[in-house]
Amino acid sequence: MRVCCLQGLPCSPTNKRTRGTSAKRFSGPLETMKIGYAALEIVLVLLTCIQFVNAVTIQQHSRYQSCLAAPSSCTVLDLGSNRLTGSIPSEIAALTSLTRLWLDQNQLNGTIPRELAALTRLRSLYLGYNPFTSTIPSELAALTSLTYMELHVSRLTGTIPSEIAALTSLAHIGLGTNSLSGPIPSELAGLSSLARLYLDNNQYTSTIPSQLAILTQLRLVWLQYNQLSGSIPNELAALTRLTEMKVFSNARLCGAVPAGLPVSRTSGTLLGSACPTLAPSGTQARTVGSMEMTFTPTGSCRFFGACRFC
Repeated sequence: MRVCCLQGLPCSPTNKRTRGTSAKRFSGPLETMKIGYAALEIVLVLLTCIQFVNAVTIQQHSRYQSCLAAPSSCTVLDLGSNRLTGSIPSEIAALTSLTRLWLDQNQLNGTIPRELAALTRLRSLYLGYNPFTSTIPSELAALTSLTYMELHVSRLTGTIPSEIAALTSLAHIGLGTNSLSGPIPSELAGLSSLARLYLDNNQYTSTIPSQLAILTQLRLVWLQYNQLSGSIPNELAALTRLTEMKVFSNARLCGAVPAGLPVSRTSGTLLGSACPTLAPSGTQARTVGSMEMTFTPTGSCRFFGACRFC
């Protein structure tokens, strides 16, 4: 346990300290009120900055221990938001009856274990919002029953393994806000059930694969805040179920929204100076910086990153 945020003491990684709590003396009703507010602020700051109170590892958690004791009857392991520390133990592979594994929003570190590949009944995997130092294991391609994979904000590096194309039941993949790089693999086109693709806030440097056009179930695509180049493939106009696509803040993207996309479903166009000749006929090419291209959703649920219950 680490208690911080007291005046003059080191604090969290951002080195926060209390505010407005100087040693000035107060007197009278107004001053009494000020003292009360100052005391309340100290309490709130302390509650915010007490980190990992009673923190445990996965191995120490009672629910995990219960699952290990009776693995055949353990189908759900939800340890999300439990202030867990340490790494994911490799012996978790013994829990072969698991259909849901939720370890998101903790302080887990280390690598994502390859042994997770043994959990072949797994349908949803939540590991997001943890400070891993890991790549995406190619062995996860063995999880062919997986429909939901959420790895947002996990400090992932490297590339998306091409083997992931084997996950033909996958409807949602969230890899946003990591440090993934290289090209967006064309093999993603093998994810025939994919409806939501989140690759935003990474370091991809490729063009947008035209092969994504065969993902007929695709509804949302987030590619913003990368280093993508080239134009938006005309083939994407075939994605008739697409309700939202974000590609802003990719400085090297150029051209315009393909003419085949219904104009009524866009909030604007994305144009750049690098390839003005690729603009649709009758459209004047111009630079608009990081203008967003967004399709207005028609459904009642907006899927954002690690939204578990949408």
